[in-house]
Parts: sequence; C-alpha cells; structure tokens
Amino acid sequence: MSVTSIFILLAVLALVYRFFKPKRKDPKIAKKAEGFTENPNAATLLRSEEYIERMRKFHERCNQTNLTWKERLKHHGDEGELKILGHCELVGKSAVYTNVGLVHNAEKCELDVLALCKYGLVHIEVKNYSGCYSPAKDCTFYRPEKWQKLWKNKLTVVRSPAVQAVRAREILQDAFSSIIKDEIPLFSIITFANDKLQISKIVEDRVAICKSETFQDIFEEFVTGKNPEFSEKIDPVIAAKFLAKLQGSGLLPAFYAPETFRCYR
Repeated sequence: MSVTSIFILLAVLALVYRFFKPKRKDPKIAKKAEGFTENPNAATLLRSEEYIERMRKFHERCNQTNLTWKERLKHHGDEGELKILGHCELVGKSAVYTNVGLVHNAEKCELDVLALCKYGLVHIEVKNYSGCYSPAKDCTFYRPEKWQKLWKNKLTVVRSPAVQAVRAREILQDAFSSIIKDEIPLFSIITFANDKLQISKIVEDRVAICKSETFQDIFEEFVTGKNPEFSEKIDPVIAAKFLAKLQGSGLLPAFYAPETFRCYR
C-alpha cells in the first residue's frame, strides 16, 4: 500500500471516529438542562425537602411562557426571595428560616427571612421595588416614615419598608421573653431584589439597606462577627433553646449548618 493510500485511509478513519464516537455529556450542558442543581457547599448544610421542592418548582416556572399577570407577580416575588436565600446558603454558618409568622401580645407580622448565627439573629426583608426613591417631602432624610418615587411625572408615596422592618424586629424582640426567656442580639437587613433601584438621601439606624448584588457580603459580615453590631458570640445553649422552641412550634429551617452551633467553650 502506498504512502498516499495510507494517509487517505487514516483521514477516513478519523472522520468516522469523529462522527460516530459515543457522545459524552458536558457537565455545563447537563446543569442547564436540569434547571435546578444542588449547592456545591450543601455538604455542610442540612436542607429541608420543602426548600428543595420550592426551588425546583420555581425553576420549572421559569420555563413557562403562558403565565398570567398574577402568576408573573408571584414569580417575581419568589425570584427575589429565592435569590436572597441562595446568597444565605452560599455563606452558610447559620440556620435560615423563611416566611416566619409571628403573633405576640395581639400584634402579628411576617418575617421574610430569619437567620440565626453564632452572633445573633438577622432579620431580612426582601422587596422588589424599582425606580428612584427618596424621603417624602414631609419627612426628614433620617429614618423617614415615607418614601416617594417620581416616575413618568407621577409622584408615588409609600410607607418606608424600614418602618415595617423595625416593627417586626420589635415584636420579635419583645417575644423573646415568652419564647426562650433570654435575649439575642437582633439586626435587620432590607434588600432589594430588583437591581433597577436607586435610593438617595435616606439614612437608617440598625437597618442595613442594600441591593441583592451586595447582600451576600453584608450578610457574611453579620454571621462571621465582622460587623461591630454582632461582635460578641451568643451562648450556644441560648441558640439551642431558640432552635428547639421553633421546632416545637412546627417551624423548621430551610437549611442550616449544624457545625455552627457546636459549643465553642
């Protein structure tokens, strides 16, 4: 067989191998097709089946195109909250609860996200505001009770979400005596899932306001004790009492890192 024939034969074999070789699954493509994948850090977390199912259902809805107006609103609400929960999950080092209903002394409120860490409780309110907000004309820039938004020459005034957050925090703080008969440091974060938001001339006290893109860094400061508001570790026995009390009320965390609450003394 001539050298030319050998080269032609090798070229033909290479083409046959290229088109008929078994196709190996690209892990990136597999992830995209599956829609929902487990967090790579989930080995250190205990995650509830309800939370995982909620994530799966959301990703299924992402592929639907015939959603009604109400379904789209719910979709955006879920998207914002699940985005924030995803950031909490990546940070870990806490027990994270969602949609916590609280009733105390005839007052009631709902906490979007509540995270217990070594240094205290972080109460998180998730909002989907868009546009540019500033204090209402009849309010000061420091802790304004109302915010205003100018959109298409129309002025809209809403109650400050910080007012809601502070009220929820105060109810929870007052309820500690009946829940565990101890005190736990408590701080609030208001985070906006919609990145098309601007806030100007608004100053709050003991309430951090941020967009979802910076939320993870702020949350990590709290759970690692880098924020001066949360610099002292709480007694792990108090943390255990709080976890047990919530579990006794039928409230289980979406996920938590059990190694965080081991006794450090």
